[in-house]
Amino acid sequence: MEWAFYGIDGKPCINSLGYHKKTFKYNERGNRTEWAFFDIYNKPCLGDYGFHKEKNTYDFVGNRIEYTYYGIDHQPCVSIENFHKGINKYDERGNVIELSCYDINGKPCNNTYGYAKWTKKYDSRDNLIKMEFYDIDGKQVGIR
Repeated sequence: MEWAFYGIDGKPCINSLGYHKKTFKYNERGNRTEWAFFDIYNKPCLGDYGFHKEKNTYDFVGNRIEYTYYGIDHQPCVSIENFHKGINKYDERGNVIELSCYDINGKPCNNTYGYAKWTKKYDSRDNLIKMEFYDIDGKQVGIR
C-alpha cells in the first residue's frame, strides 16, 4: 500500500512533511512490518520522523515487540527521538507495560525526552494507573 501526493496540476509533489510517497508493507496477519518515505523521483528520503524506513517485528498474537529505524543508505539510524530500536513488552491482556530504547550498537540509550525506558501499570479494567521513566543507569527520572 502507498500514499502519494500530487499537486493540482496532477504532477508529483512534496507534502508539508517533506516527502512525496509513503509505502507500507504488511505480513499475512495484517501487521505493518515496514513503512518508508520516498521523493518525487522514487528515491529514498527522510520522513518527518528523521528516518527513511521503519521495520517492525510482532509476537504470535500481533503485539509489536520491536521496531528499528534506517536511513536513506539503508543502514541503521536514529529517529528524531534519538534512538534506533524500541522494544516493547506486554502483559497477559495485551497492554504495553514497557518500552526500552537502544542505540545503533544495541546499547540502552536515553531518548530525546531524557529516558531510556518507561514502564506502565494497569488496574483490573486495563486503566493506566502508573507510568515511570528511567535513564540508562536505571535511575527514575522525570521527562522533558
